[in-house]
Amino acid sequence: MSSIAARFAVRGGWPALYTLNLQALGRNPNAIRPGTVLTVPGGAPVRYTVATGDTLSGIAAGLGVHGGWPALYAANRRAIGRDPNTIRPGTVLTVPHPAAAPATSGRGHPRHPAPSSAPPAGPGTIPSR
Repeated sequence: MSSIAARFAVRGGWPALYTLNLQALGRNPNAIRPGTVLTVPGGAPVRYTVATGDTLSGIAAGLGVHGGWPALYAANRRAIGRDPNTIRPGTVLTVPHPAAAPATSGRGHPRHPAPSSAPPAGPGTIPSR
């Protein structure tokens, strides 16, 4: 909880984050299950670092971005460039109005690639080289 609270600059730290998510987490703040979706108190800017295999549509869906990949692209056009089909690993995106913040993986980096069973629902594929 403390690393998630720090990552999203939650005022009041992990206790505030835990209190807000008590129903999703249960009585033990140290037992966060993978896939648990946490609500972050308002105002915390959310940033996402693009990883290999990510797509704008996958990131937007995973973070619950209102307006989907077009809103994510619009908020990050300067960082992405003219082509929303080309996002590069390491690019840091500002996430506009996420519905919730995901619990982070062991690497401290939330991962939300598009489902592998279906092609991406919009721009953002990383070109092969």
